[in-house]
Amino acid sequence: MIKIFFVMIYTTFLIGDFIPTVQSQYGQYSEIIISNYFDDYDELEIDSVYENLDVFLKNDTLKINQLNTYSGIETVQLLNGENQYSIVVNKRYSKFKNFEYYSNEKDLNVYVMGNFNDWNRKSHKMNYSSGKYSFNMNFTPGIYQYKFVIDGAEILDPNNLDSIPNGLGGWNNYFEVDGENNNISGQLVKSKISQISDSTILDFKFEKNYQEEKLNSKKTFVFLNNNILNDDYVNIRKNKISITLLKSFNGRLRIICENNFGQVLRENHTIIKDGFPLNPTSNPDNIHFTVMYSLMIDRFHNGNRKNDKPFEDDLLNHMANYHGGDFSGITRKLKEGYFSNLGINMIWISPVLKGPSKVHYESVPPYRKYSGYHGYWPVSNNELEPRFGSSEDFKKLVANAHERNIKVIVDFVSNHVHEEHPYHIQYPEWFSSYNLPNGEKNLRRWDGDTRLTTWFESFLPTFDFNKNPEAIDAVVNDAISFIDEYNVDGFRQDATKHVPHKFWKTFTKSINKAYPNKNIFQIGETFGSDALILSYVNPSELNSQFNFDIYFNARKLFVDPESSFLDFNKIIDRNMYNYQPINQMGTITSSHDQVRFMAFADKQIEFHENGIERAYEELPSVVQYLSSYEKLFGFTVMNMSLPGIPVVYYGEEYGQIGANDPGNRLDMRFQSSWNKAEHRLNKKIKQLISLRRTNPAFALGDLTFIKSSKNISIWKKTYFEDEVLVLFNIADESEFVELKLNNADLLISLLSQDVISVNNSKIKFVLGPNETRIYKIEK
Repeated sequence: MIKIFFVMIYTTFLIGDFIPTVQSQYGQYSEIIISNYFDDYDELEIDSVYENLDVFLKNDTLKINQLNTYSGIETVQLLNGENQYSIVVNKRYSKFKNFEYYSNEKDLNVYVMGNFNDWNRKSHKMNYSSGKYSFNMNFTPGIYQYKFVIDGAEILDPNNLDSIPNGLGGWNNYFEVDGENNNISGQLVKSKISQISDSTILDFKFEKNYQEEKLNSKKTFVFLNNNILNDDYVNIRKNKISITLLKSFNGRLRIICENNFGQVLRENHTIIKDGFPLNPTSNPDNIHFTVMYSLMIDRFHNGNRKNDKPFEDDLLNHMANYHGGDFSGITRKLKEGYFSNLGINMIWISPVLKGPSKVHYESVPPYRKYSGYHGYWPVSNNELEPRFGSSEDFKKLVANAHERNIKVIVDFVSNHVHEEHPYHIQYPEWFSSYNLPNGEKNLRRWDGDTRLTTWFESFLPTFDFNKNPEAIDAVVNDAISFIDEYNVDGFRQDATKHVPHKFWKTFTKSINKAYPNKNIFQIGETFGSDALILSYVNPSELNSQFNFDIYFNARKLFVDPESSFLDFNKIIDRNMYNYQPINQMGTITSSHDQVRFMAFADKQIEFHENGIERAYEELPSVVQYLSSYEKLFGFTVMNMSLPGIPVVYYGEEYGQIGANDPGNRLDMRFQSSWNKAEHRLNKKIKQLISLRRTNPAFALGDLTFIKSSKNISIWKKTYFEDEVLVLFNIADESEFVELKLNNADLLISLLSQDVISVNNSKIKFVLGPNETRIYKIEK
């Protein structure tokens, strides 16, 4: 029998539809900011005492401490008046790691920093004793990167020879913590939909990953949003679960369970609308069926040469000057059907506000000159950059996009302004100090105490929002006025982690109040740990952030011959534990802040190189290997097969090569200039986008790993009757594959005319070098 807590099926106090599962570990408090989820939480109280958890409320924060290192599921019950809610806690296995640095000098300041503490240089101090500095810390399974900081200087651990490129031209040490059970568990998958009278019945089956594995019915919980469903709606029979849905049911159906070995399975989520699972036929405009296109205005297309005004400066490199792209150019491509033919239904465009009237030297070596062509140096809170066009030009862009059912979101810069901005001139007290008390400059100090106050450049003052609520009101009102004026559909929020939570809560609350009937989508950008990234994703702040965990690991997977799917699939598994199996996180192959993937794939830039320097010296401009297109296609297939919102960075749809900023922001090329390989890739990308938008298995299906080796991985995506196989080969040579597939008659390619018959549940075939295939399973 399922463990039952009788609760109401409505949630009058909730802002959002569900509170994500808390990922806990021994010795560290996990926190839930209750005010992110509840409008009214004054009467909120904990409804029980827990043997394995220390749980308490402090102001608007629920704190949970795991009291042992054992894994498993717990549910914490909260009462808010007469309403009861359940919060799921995934107790994760963990073990200790001891960091050691040997030295006879007793008075050093030695710290360890890594992706586990968001590279904070002073949060984890190492203690001296008997000729060494040490620090002991508890870790859950995974791969962790780190360095030592000794009297302010970063060094690698002399006792660890394992290192990995950091993507900035340097290296980090790393270590791996193994799991209690290294087998990836089986998964619960959606199998069947039935209609009976005015109800819908959903069937789920447990697909085990090894012979002895079973579903533990006593540790299986079914929720609608935050409410455990009682057994009037849930029936568990061995390795199968049936759930009855009423038409009044809306929100997220969540099944959370363990197997008989005590492993917590990846959660199974189904989004329910009016008592039926979400699908693109009935809900084509739902955010989960979105494919986003990211472009930089100045580099996309020049539609009006009359507004071209590049700077005339011999010391300004052409790549760092204005090139002439504008609103009219984007509108022209909308009218020509470029975005519609590609299948895009959301465009993210770079910042549109007016930039400075002069060029600047960067504040750190080698002190190159740059213009504000990218839009991230605003000198106005409402005036558009005249080189991009007029207000009417931008309104036409948005209107033309909307006519084609394409949404438009705009990059919004809230962290800083240019020194010529009227806010800085009129209200200098709104901004942090460029000079620290110790005389050092508060410049590019991304983490630790200065994360919220650091300046990106000496001419870009950073708002100090925590000390100046009036500055928050001013910037928020600017955003509302911008929506009023231009009817945009949302924002890509720049430098999210450098802006305090107080700002984002005010921003989102004000936006929701101003537009109660419009879903204003917000996606943020934070480089840091999963915990830091997710701290901004909740109903009171942002809808989404970019999934950099997948990005940094996947680009290495498709390029580095030492990479292995056996390791990478564990990363995917962990990512879906942390980010939830259905989410709105952005998945990318490249961006305006990263080296273009094709440069890595084509072996023209190595991960340890400085991509910015390569933009100025030996900029990759021509793809040398046809295999590079296959690697980019495989990476794109992966993003289209994972939960979240796939993002196509302009030029990736045909395989643009480059380096890092500004070498990743080269002028867009269109069809007439593409070679055969680029046309071939573009055709396949179009097919992928169509599949993502029309077949719910890609966006919402359950992922199971059917077969994996170092170079091969076969994924199955299941959304009830829709089943899709995705096959990857990351090797530079062909690989023979023998696969057992029960309950299948045919595999029909979704990319070609290929059809494979399944005889006695067995299939044999050869995957070519760097080949990726997609098949629909017919029964």
